[in-house]
Amino acid sequence: MRARRGSWELEGTPPRLFLVSPQSRNGMTRPGNHVVVLRLRMMNPSDNWHTQMSVVIHEFTENDRVRRDRYRGFALVEVLVALTLLTMAGSALLLTTYSAIDSATSSLDQTIAQGIARQFLDEAMGLAYAEPGSDPFSLQLGPDTEENGDEGRFVSFDDTDDFANYHALPLVDPWGKAMGTGDDRGNLRDPNFRLGTSHFRNWELTSTVVYVDETNPGRTLPEGSTSGLRAIEVSVYKRLGNDPARLLVTMRRIYSYVPSPQ
Repeated sequence: MRARRGSWELEGTPPRLFLVSPQSRNGMTRPGNHVVVLRLRMMNPSDNWHTQMSVVIHEFTENDRVRRDRYRGFALVEVLVALTLLTMAGSALLLTTYSAIDSATSSLDQTIAQGIARQFLDEAMGLAYAEPGSDPFSLQLGPDTEENGDEGRFVSFDDTDDFANYHALPLVDPWGKAMGTGDDRGNLRDPNFRLGTSHFRNWELTSTVVYVDETNPGRTLPEGSTSGLRAIEVSVYKRLGNDPARLLVTMRRIYSYVPSPQ
């Protein structure tokens, strides 16, 4: 044998070419780009060089195609699994986002409803206990005929029991103007400071006035009974489409009759 430019060969023996793929440590073929490797092997000069070379190249091509098909199948399964996991994660994220938005909206609605209920109670509690000159223990609670306003108007109420069985849908101010549009004098605000008329369109307010037990103000007296204590209760609801009205807040205040000093 003799050395020629860093390689060894046997004089008179042609080299044999093998096309092989890189192998991993465990002997299995690794996926990816294949590398052509030249190996020198002693062969008998009587072997058919072209025949041997054709067989080697054919086997290499077939094996490489089979390996590519096999790894392509694995890649498809991995993509399907990844898409499934991504869909599940996206659904969970959307559900969490929707829940957070719904919770924030509900909290905002409840805060607004509390303000509306407090203002309504302040309006009612600022009036007389009963109609001037009437019996403070009367069983007839509610506005008189001339005081009964249209579309929730209650500016003409002059005593607290006028708010018995009050109902407004949508919400309005004392003059009957859509909530957020009036100027508290029976007129409309400047358009730049006016809410849209549809803002409280699906909101509803009800109030009741009842007699309660003087020893237990939390207990409502049965119909036909009276006492020196009354309770006014205000509830604010919001309707969403065809769903039942959702209660946002209920507030209750107890007040008593104090005779005028003689």
